Amino acid sequence: PHAASALAVARTVSHNPGHRLWVRWAAARGQQSGVGGVWGRGAARRSLAAVAGFLVALATLMLIPAELEVRAAGELRSVARRELFAPAEGIVGELRVEHGQRVAASEVLLVVHSPDLERQWQEARSVVDSLQRQLASLQSQRLQARTGDASTRQRAAAWAAEEEQLQTQRQSQSELVALLEQRRQALQVRSPIAGRVVSWGVRERLAGRPLRRGDPLLTVAGEGGPFELELRVPERVAGRVLASANGEAGGHRVTWMLASRPETPRRGAVCELARRIDVDSFGGGFLRVRVALADQDARDLAPRELGEMVAAKVACGRVSLAEAWFFELIDTARRWWWL
Repeated sequence: PHAASALAVARTVSHNPGHRLWVRWAAARGQQSGVGGVWGRGAARRSLAAVAGFLVALATLMLIPAELEVRAAGELRSVARRELFAPAEGIVGELRVEHGQRVAASEVLLVVHSPDLERQWQEARSVVDSLQRQLASLQSQRLQARTGDASTRQRAAAWAAEEEQLQTQRQSQSELVALLEQRRQALQVRSPIAGRVVSWGVRERLAGRPLRRGDPLLTVAGEGGPFELELRVPERVAGRVLASANGEAGGHRVTWMLASRPETPRRGAVCELARRIDVDSFGGGFLRVRVALADQDARDLAPRELGEMVAAKVACGRVSLAEAWFFELIDTARRWWWL
């Protein structure tokens, strides 16, 4: 009876879908168990090999030294450069230059229009003209008056006193007009040196713009060199540059390339580090870094490349390979831990 029931169950299972796959899987497991757990020992060896490989890689990252390099963007500029600022409050009324334009020394680059100053100048000139007319009328009366009688002599004395008063007032107002004229001339912003305008977006940034005294306007750079880089190191990695300086002005090795010639790497060295973090127009912090160029690279540059964007890497000393690759992640974790 037991055999009959077993056969009945076997027939039922044989009609179930996929029963052959289950049979093959069970046979394979039986073979692995029958050879003394070969499958289990292979998996253990693979696990041990993976752990050993991980430990070797970790030791490699921690023990092999590498140069830590901080990436920064900047521009190529001339050491001989002048920043121009708004001489008074007003509006940019006339703009005569564009980015990259050559200019001569004392050439007018733009004119600031000051409505208040213009009104004061017009009023002072009107007063001078009025006083001049009064003086001419008084002098005409003196010439037409009869001489000899007592009344004429009295009027002549009064006219002389009035003329002296008008002369004094005219002199004072004329001096005021001259002073206001000097201030009007000062609203003509001139280039202090011969060179090239290296400010970007001149017309978009300045045309019709209201100004306050001291607002930055334009930058003019000499074309004869020497040249240098001004880099903007992002605030999140600026600490690495400052820490590696050890309180000195610079000396970090810099590798850089022009945006127009990325296939040509060039060399330089940090010559000045800013003492504070600046903030750009988007609210991001950055550290200004000046870079002196290698002699050969400086001779290879053309004046037309002034103001061009550069990409640079600043060397900050040798650390472990792991820190050189992942220092931003490490610094972020440290800041998070201290906060």
